[in-house]
Amino acid sequence: MIIERIVGNTEKTELGSKRIEIVYMRSDDLVKRVQRVETDRGTQLGIRLSEPKDLCDGDILFADEGRAVVLRVLPDLLIVIRPRSTGQMGFIAHQIGNRHVPAQFEGDTMLVQYDRLLTELLEQHEVPFIVEERAVRQAFRHIGHSHDHAPGHSVRFSPDDGYARGHEHPHSHSHSHEHSPDRSHAHSHGS
Repeated sequence: MIIERIVGNTEKTELGSKRIEIVYMRSDDLVKRVQRVETDRGTQLGIRLSEPKDLCDGDILFADEGRAVVLRVLPDLLIVIRPRSTGQMGFIAHQIGNRHVPAQFEGDTMLVQYDRLLTELLEQHEVPFIVEERAVRQAFRHIGHSHDHAPGHSVRFSPDDGYARGHEHPHSHSHSHEHSPDRSHAHSHGS
């Protein structure tokens, strides 16, 4: 069976007494428009979405009178960040963005895929967080991100580019920090 469109989502569509088959998927795979999957009952499906739309937890991939196939996202190891103030939220959002790490938000909580160096930064700045296994509704994704590289070379991440966790091109970000008058300096971060 080939799935070319999403029928609905369990948050808005009642499935009644239909027999439910589940497709379990990693959050990274939610951005793939073409893939092969298997339900918990062994039904083979091909997904070839005709529209450029990411999959989400609860998407109904197929439904007829007797059964439905529903997508469920497997848990990721996440850093769940709960800043104490908007200032702390801004600081952490800046640090996460500077590292090109995609984040999701649930109310006043930031969700980021686990990164040991980020947990060390959070501890250093006394930002409240926990690390836990949690399923997200949508993929972690870089959206509309671009910056300059060496002459003649550019990289752009946008919703149409597909999932990109990072890239291996040297570049730097320059910014200033506040210091006492006798300790000022400028520096840049490069990878």
